[in-house]
Amino acid sequence: MGEGTLLNHEVIFDLEDQSLYDKRFMEITSNNEVHKPSDLEATDNIIDRSMIERQANELIDNRKLVETEYKNEKTYIDDARTLLFEALTASGHLSVIETSGTLQEIHATMLSVLLNSYSDTLPEHERRRRFQEICEEITIQTVEMKIISGEISSNTEVATISDYVTENAMSSKSAELVGYRASNKKGMVRSNKLTDNRDGTYTRVSEQISRSNANADDTKKYLLNIGVNVHRSKYSDVAVLGTQILHEEYEGVLGIVRRLDQSQGTNIRYGEVFNDSQISYEQLRSISAERERVAQCYTEKLAQFTLLLDDQRSKGLINKHQYETHFKNEVANILRAICVMDPSYAMSCFGKEAQAGFIKASDLVAGGDYMGATRTVEQNTQLEKTVSFCGMSINVQQAKEMGVEASTLAELIKFGTVQYSKRQGKCRVEDCPSRPGRTEVGPCAVCTGNCQKLYDKGWGYKQIVKYNRVLKKLKKQKQV
Repeated sequence: MGEGTLLNHEVIFDLEDQSLYDKRFMEITSNNEVHKPSDLEATDNIIDRSMIERQANELIDNRKLVETEYKNEKTYIDDARTLLFEALTASGHLSVIETSGTLQEIHATMLSVLLNSYSDTLPEHERRRRFQEICEEITIQTVEMKIISGEISSNTEVATISDYVTENAMSSKSAELVGYRASNKKGMVRSNKLTDNRDGTYTRVSEQISRSNANADDTKKYLLNIGVNVHRSKYSDVAVLGTQILHEEYEGVLGIVRRLDQSQGTNIRYGEVFNDSQISYEQLRSISAERERVAQCYTEKLAQFTLLLDDQRSKGLINKHQYETHFKNEVANILRAICVMDPSYAMSCFGKEAQAGFIKASDLVAGGDYMGATRTVEQNTQLEKTVSFCGMSINVQQAKEMGVEASTLAELIKFGTVQYSKRQGKCRVEDCPSRPGRTEVGPCAVCTGNCQKLYDKGWGYKQIVKYNRVLKKLKKQKQV
């Protein structure tokens, strides 16, 4: 499903018949022996893969169109957050989604999302991948049932490696349109763990880490070398995607990413050669969570907008094409606004050529010139690369030419200056007295203790840098 979760759900998997669900449970859980995975182990060792594929085909053949009743405030927020950070970050971001309820409710919801993403209009290779994702979900459900029945250790997780599309399996344009990021061959590693809430409900914790240069041929070779039987397929990306892995990694999904990196060399992290912009493995969870917290205002705004679109679509006020056009415009402008609030995202999201424009716009916003910043970003759109995320991509110029506007860019930028959360970070103004240490920074990644106060006085960036250098020189003289 590209790199994430599709937002516009129309298909729901109906598991209201408890007797049918109980029958499926009994068919799957028929062994009394407790199984503990030995290191990384293919689920095919304990689960009949042919049964999984048979169920997947039956679900696809019998899926039905309904409304979006199962969605709630949390799912809208989760989907919006996942989408934004898939677009904003190229690699090295960890997302966490928790889904709670009865096991039956969790399973119905997850299958609804995946069945909705499957369409006969998709490129043939993408249908192969989405079929494997449906098989993945059924496999996870089977493992969860076996955990509850005591057949599998309760600490067991189910992991999947979703690599970039194998060369020649799909055209680059087709891959981009359905949400794959060709610029860094982005892939994902995800793992799912079930927690018993001891009140008849459960929580599935799904963790996913992005990585670059996700080459399925390399992954397949690595898995075979460590003794994991890989699913058979003509294309390596489908083979790897169709291989679910049982594990009890103490680091969860991070442990698997470490292993994949180490298989590529001692200087590799998240699929890339070590560089200063990367987060360490040890800080990945905390910093990823902090990134998402700081931008929560935009996550909530996108979630509310998506809910509105779903409501309009269900009432027949807009069609599918109008839905997607409005949605893409809103996402594009929110991503731009975030890149103004924090230009460190600009290169990963919109490309190196567009980065300078966002830095300039951020300086203007810090000085209170919202309209100047808006004009700068709008003039910069021709330098933006196509942004891929969650089963689709944004060709920003094409959407703009259709004359459809969601929230205006100016509104979103001004909204961010009020709502974007403060954080501990490095002020991006050159020679700031707080550098190279960390201090409180606000919107536009400017420190609140020194540089923002100067912006508020009407100073420009160059004037502030000059002032900072004078302060730095005076400080050195006092120390002599």
